[in-house]
This record gives sequence, structure tokens and C-alpha cells, in this order.
Amino acid sequence: MTGSRVVFAPHEPAHRAALREPARIRRWRRRVERHGTLFRTITGSWVVTEPEIARTALSYKVTGLQSYGLLGPMAPELPLVRRALRRWASEFEAAMSVEEFVRCLDDVVRACRPGPVTVEAVVRGVVAFMVPELFGGSCSLLERASQEFVMSRLHAGDRSPLAAVRRRRARDRMTAVVTALQEGRLTARADWRPLQGRLSGRQAIEDEIGARPTDSVTHFLIGTLLASTGTPGTASAWALAECDRDRGLLGPHLSDLQGTAAGEEAVARELLRLRPPAWLEMRKVAEPTTLGSQRVGPHDRLIVPVLLVQTNPSAWPDPYDCLPWRWSDAPTPVAYMPFGIGPRSCVGTGLGLRLVRAAAVYGAAHEIRVSDAPAKTDPLYAPPPFHVDEG
Repeated sequence: MTGSRVVFAPHEPAHRAALREPARIRRWRRRVERHGTLFRTITGSWVVTEPEIARTALSYKVTGLQSYGLLGPMAPELPLVRRALRRWASEFEAAMSVEEFVRCLDDVVRACRPGPVTVEAVVRGVVAFMVPELFGGSCSLLERASQEFVMSRLHAGDRSPLAAVRRRRARDRMTAVVTALQEGRLTARADWRPLQGRLSGRQAIEDEIGARPTDSVTHFLIGTLLASTGTPGTASAWALAECDRDRGLLGPHLSDLQGTAAGEEAVARELLRLRPPAWLEMRKVAEPTTLGSQRVGPHDRLIVPVLLVQTNPSAWPDPYDCLPWRWSDAPTPVAYMPFGIGPRSCVGTGLGLRLVRAAAVYGAAHEIRVSDAPAKTDPLYAPPPFHVDEG
């Protein structure tokens, strides 16, 4: 999205809505205020919130950094596979029906009535919608694996033995899905077949990236499948919940979501700034290198809290306020990375923006009321329950 423009008539709403930061982010921000935008934690990790350094690191413009994903270290680059993934994502985005996606949201809302809509319900519904869209047919193993993995992230604070078992089972199922994909046992859409050919044998990928552990390839593919199926669910839930007229970030801007396409896109981009699908990125230092004025050594972890970068006061005036007109005829700033940056950026960036925009437009057409009931999910990953009434 860098350099793209959204021509949108700016205006000042009757009131502004500001981001309500979770306690964990407030603690991190206080540490940044004390120690600066690049500092080392007592565990040896480096925290980066300075936009230029964060962007440089995530773009692999410095040597010695290795991607660190959901399950551990991953292969730093899979250029041919990524090229095939991007082509596939572009074709899928062009073919996907927004109307069908909106009907999916309708089904979720109706199934939850008369009670509130939960993020778990949205995730289950959107995953069930996305999997057949992606693969041209049902894949119950992928549906269960994606749902369970996302649920484990939503309840990241749950340290009970049962939660640990669920997280392990989700990882095992995702690994089984990737194995089936690599061995050609997973039914795929016609436009997935060129990519499936690239993945039909692990050796083909190993030849491309050199002698690297096969597990790193598996982790890469798991991340891609989760981003394609599970992340749209959590992003859609945020878009709906933030349409609460009185308490949501998008409350003052509902008219923009019922107007022009440029206004809708500006609102979606601003929402992704304040509610990025992944609030944290990590890299592992593989060899000594320099970041900013600091020298970092092997085995250190580099942590980029995307939410703090995207609310950095040096890059964003009124950083906590939801102000869609920031995007009025202006290029994407350096401090904007909701879909990641560089070789590990999301291959479905356009699709993700399209789905968030569609969910926000759907929310604006209804009456959204965030529930006062305490949320059971991690507030960094998911919104509280909300009621959806006819607009």
C-alpha cells in the first residue's frame, strides 16, 4: 500500500473516539517513555518502536535477522513460493464475492441471537466461509485446525493445562494440514494448482532455500494458512465491534461507511492502524548486527510492537484518535505496517483490506452495542461481545 492514495473529503465529526489501550500496551508504552524507542529487556530481547528502525528490520534491510513465527524460526525467504502465493491471492481477491462474505456475517449474527455476538462465533463463521472459498470445497481438518489455533491465540492468557493441550492439538492439526497440502492430498481450487505444484514435494522447497530444516517450511505454510482463514475472522470482529455508535472507534465515522468507496477505504485503513491484525512482530538475531545505534548479538530476539509503532506520536498527530481523514490524498506513512513489511508481509494485503472494509460497512448498516459483560478473550487479540440490531 506504500504510496497509494485515498481521495477523501476530510471533515471533523461531532466527537472523536480514542483508542482504549489494554493494560499490557500501557505498560509497554511506559517502558518506551523511560528507556527510549530501542531498548533491551532483562530477558535479552530488544524492543523497537522507532518507525524507521522497525521498518528496516522487518524488511530485512540489515543482515543477521531471521524470521520468528508462531511456532519458532522460519526460513527467511521463499521467493518463488511467495511469488506463486501472491499471484494466487490476487486471483482469489478478484474472484471473491463481497456479497457472499456479507451473507456469512448475517448468518453469524442470526445464529447468536438473542445473545451477543462473540469473537469466537465470528471466527468460526468466517473460517467456515473462507476455507471452501480458498480450496474450492470443504476441508474439515483445516477448518478445525484453523479455528482451534485462532482460539488458542484469543485465549493467550489462559495458562491452564487444558489450554496447553488445546494449543498443542491445534499445532498438530495445522501441521497435518500442511503435510496433506505438500503431499498433494488436499483438494484445491484450480487456480491453486500451480502453487500446489511448487509445494508437492518438500525437496523442491528445500532446493530453493538451501539446506534448511523442513520444519521452517512447515511453519511458513502454517502462517500463510492461518492468515488466509483465521485472521479475517478476528479482523472482522474488531470492525463490527468498533461500529458501536457511542463507544466504538468508528462510531463518529459511520456516515463515511455509507458514502463513497474512498471514505470506506480510509476508515478501514485507520481501523487497521489502531487495531492491527497482529500487534506484534518478532525477528531472531542469527549473527551480530547493528540496529540504530545499538549492536545486537546472536540469539537475541527483536520485538516490534506494531501497535506502538502505529501510535508513535512522532509519526502520527493525535496518535490515539481515530481520524480517517489522515488518509485523504496522502501516501502511506513509514509507521504503518498492519500487514507486515518486506519478505514476510502478508500476501493477501488487498484481500484483508477488502474484508475489513466490508465488515465495517456491514456494521455501519446495523445498530452495534458492545456488551458490558466482561470479555473472556485477550483484549490485544479480540473485542468484547457485542449485540447487532437492525439499523
